[in-house]
Amino acid sequence: RFVKQKGSRFMLSFALTCTIISSFLLVMGQVFHLGLWGMVLPIMLFVAMIPTISSNCMALLLSDYAHIAGTAASLAGTFRFGLGALAAACVAALPENTQWPMILVMASCGMLSTYFYVKVKRHI
Repeated sequence: RFVKQKGSRFMLSFALTCTIISSFLLVMGQVFHLGLWGMVLPIMLFVAMIPTISSNCMALLLSDYAHIAGTAASLAGTFRFGLGALAAACVAALPENTQWPMILVMASCGMLSTYFYVKVKRHI
């Protein structure tokens, strides 16, 4: 419903904003030692935005490349899984045995996705 009313770009912007907010809350929750809830609630918000981001990104991608939709969808899926594997490798490679590596990688992914969206949005 919201996509029909607001559009895919608005939904994507909203979801990326929520991701940035949850990344900030996640880091602040750990800096101020808010315990389990200081980590669980921001992660819930972060993870809840993943379907909104991925579906609206795919819709915008396929609207631009409708003539090669199958190739574009398969390339986007491959890219998504590759970046997920890279993020998991980064978490595993960081030396600490605490939650900080995961938090830093999640926050970095949220900030980088928003940065790239803003950068691409200017050229569209």
